[in-house]
Amino acid sequence: DIIALSIWMKRRKQIKKTLYKRIQNQLRLFDWIFILVLPIIFSLYCSSGIHLGDTHLYHSQSIQWINKFPVVPGLGNLHGRLAFNSMFFPISAIFTIDSSQFLSHSSILVYPLNAVAFIVLIIKEYFFIKKNILQKNWSKTVFGLTISFLCLIYLTLEISSPSTDVITAILIIYVFQKILEYNWETNLYQFTFLIGLVTLCITFKLSSALLLFLIVPLTCRKDWRKRLQILSIIGVLVISPFFIRSYYLSGYIIYPFSHIDIFNVDWKIPLFEVILENNWVKSWARIPVLHFSDVLSLSLNQWIGEWFLTKDILMQSILVCNVFSVGFIFYSLYQKNYQILLLLFINLSNLIFWFFLAPAPRFAYGFLFIGTALTLYLCAEVLKKFDILQSILFNRSVFLSFSLLLLVVIPVFHKNRILYSIQNPKNLVLPNIPNSFETRINETNFIFYSPMEGDRCFNSSIPCTPYPKENLKLRKKSPKDGFWIQN
Repeated sequence: DIIALSIWMKRRKQIKKTLYKRIQNQLRLFDWIFILVLPIIFSLYCSSGIHLGDTHLYHSQSIQWINKFPVVPGLGNLHGRLAFNSMFFPISAIFTIDSSQFLSHSSILVYPLNAVAFIVLIIKEYFFIKKNILQKNWSKTVFGLTISFLCLIYLTLEISSPSTDVITAILIIYVFQKILEYNWETNLYQFTFLIGLVTLCITFKLSSALLLFLIVPLTCRKDWRKRLQILSIIGVLVISPFFIRSYYLSGYIIYPFSHIDIFNVDWKIPLFEVILENNWVKSWARIPVLHFSDVLSLSLNQWIGEWFLTKDILMQSILVCNVFSVGFIFYSLYQKNYQILLLLFINLSNLIFWFFLAPAPRFAYGFLFIGTALTLYLCAEVLKKFDILQSILFNRSVFLSFSLLLLVVIPVFHKNRILYSIQNPKNLVLPNIPNSFETRINETNFIFYSPMEGDRCFNSSIPCTPYPKENLKLRKKSPKDGFWIQN
């Protein structure tokens, strides 16, 4: 936010002038229709309610705690997931709308940030595709269409929630696509903006940690000293709050990784619970229906087949496409296309990190989509060398037809939720009221709640945990003072 504001204050006149010029000269009637209709379609979709299980499990509780207390020492002792420190939650908390604050009925939560960011991304992709069709740059058109299609299929499922998967995927796609457009050549303003997004993305979701590899080629320029200074400042402003917040929530710098264990505070989550949480995350991402001890005892050859077969046919195709991207690394090296080579290598490095860390596809949507788009981009480059195929496949009518087909297919794919909202027009004003989560009272040296059934607290009164512990204690007199586990 600070970086964006500083850039805006320094270049606001130029930005306003550029925006006005583009709106005046470049927007046509169909462009306006697309820009106006897109938010309506996604409003219909989002008004059907929040469908992501993790929001019911801990997202809503995390945001509720943030709205009431800045940071609570040992909050992870109440529920381990509350120590999953994503800096997207404090930002999302600012914009969260809770209907119970101004209307007298059951609480309805609206988390708008993912939906807004998603609409901005799709509009950007629309103009990216349009520009490249007009310029007959078919490879980049294929790239844009691939990103748009995959985002509309998968990310739409989570945009009504404060899911970190969505915002992280959007930032990853934006950064990679901008670098592709810039061809790695950035001025200081562009460098600052991209580095800000990279570091922010890492604090949103740790599975994107190897995005740091992008920093090296972006920094190694003639003005590397200035870039290094900018990088240091951004690192302090963006990364430091993440570590500080993680320290208070769990007693660890990075949770649930117990390898960096340098603090000894009374609110520290017990080591065996940290290891247990880490094991469950790894095993669930591989084979969610089995106990973690059974999953983690399997070798790679034993679990990878079942893991792959449980994915839908499109996701299987995406995974295969990313495996093929390895071949295009060598192809790019042969062609001396070092710009694409770097993008492929960095993306593949992140996918390898994700695969061995916790290979649930939604944890790496951004990298999976980018890997697929880059692979098809290079396929288009190869096909363009064949004159017959180029004349058949690469022309405006083909790509315009495919783009229009995309606009029709996506609403059909998500028709059930859209039809539900059309049949219940009141949800356009107030989204669907979620099922109530009844809680029971527990007591140690304080009163806290737990669900009567299942493991979902959703937006129940805090403190709430799906797993009550008899040795869970309040550190002092108030929940803001934190929690600890009595040995």
